[in-house]
Amino acid sequence: MALRRLKRERRELGSLALFVDLDEPESGTSLQDVRRRQHVVAEIGRGLDESLANTARLHGWRVQTLFKAVVVELGGARLIKEEDKGECYSEEATVKLPDYRLVLKDGEMILVEVKNVAPGALETKIGLGELEALERYAELNGARLLFAHYWSQANLWSLVDASVLAREESAATLKLIDALPANEMGFLGDATIATTPPLVLRLRADPEAPRTLGAEEVGGQRRAIFTIDDVEVLAAGTVLVDEEERRIAQALMQLGGWEVEETASIDENDEVVSVDFTHRPLEEQPGVPHHQVASLSSLYSAAFNQATLDKDGVPSRLAVDPEPGRMTGLIPSDCWDHGERGLVLWRFELYPSIGPRAEERSVGRDNA
Repeated sequence: MALRRLKRERRELGSLALFVDLDEPESGTSLQDVRRRQHVVAEIGRGLDESLANTARLHGWRVQTLFKAVVVELGGARLIKEEDKGECYSEEATVKLPDYRLVLKDGEMILVEVKNVAPGALETKIGLGELEALERYAELNGARLLFAHYWSQANLWSLVDASVLAREESAATLKLIDALPANEMGFLGDATIATTPPLVLRLRADPEAPRTLGAEEVGGQRRAIFTIDDVEVLAAGTVLVDEEERRIAQALMQLGGWEVEETASIDENDEVVSVDFTHRPLEEQPGVPHHQVASLSSLYSAAFNQATLDKDGVPSRLAVDPEPGRMTGLIPSDCWDHGERGLVLWRFELYPSIGPRAEERSVGRDNA
């Protein structure tokens, strides 16, 4: 059963809650006093101006909503709820609310704090004070605390138990190389997709329309205007005719992490025959039948980034409504039969080798 958003009066009740937070009533004034409304609207404007001018805050907010969307798209959780919204009262003075509460398919409830890792960074830190405050809240709720890190340079998600972080004098550190073997994204339905390269999008020129190369320009460039007669999708040299396979291959080309090379085929009359956009892995290994394209979470994150970032990488939107379970259904179950398929696919489900869940799986194997 897929996740679905619960209906709530977001506009009416949300704005009323915001009014309560920002209202500063004077004694004897009514709720209908226009000055109180003007004050709240002005406060919203000031806060919005400050946040929109803070690029780091915008990226952090965008990645936080991205994680929620990834969970919904993967369909591996029974429930996800924003945990840090609304008032909270606690006997503990030093507690911090994490970003999300999740209930997994096996019934486990976890609390997740989302962090964005800056491009180029291979490790990230969190202050011990913040970490301990988050852990106190998790302990009060009888739940594990996990950190979801988006390694933006690699377009990669990791989800690790707080116990995996290396604790130092004033901060706890997580390196990417340590996050990978502790990654619990598989429990959310994540998996890595692989296929045989190359993947090619071929635009065939209409032979009945003008398609001749023009004269050489500055820099040795030559231009040709042609009409597209047909679009072919090829996988490992095979032209795909099945519409579902074409759809999957195009999604992998558009959202995967392979390099793309543009080449044109020219006949003896200097006329364009076709233009190929060839996608290959960064390091192709001869003789290896399958090469990793990306994880399902990375594929969705690439689509989310395309929808929320401008050409300079600056946030243009902060959220996109996810489609529950879409990434799980990206590749239907019958596509895993390698027999007569033109597009050969592999699916690798990866689970942690270190951390609490790794220990549970190890105990389960020992008792089997």
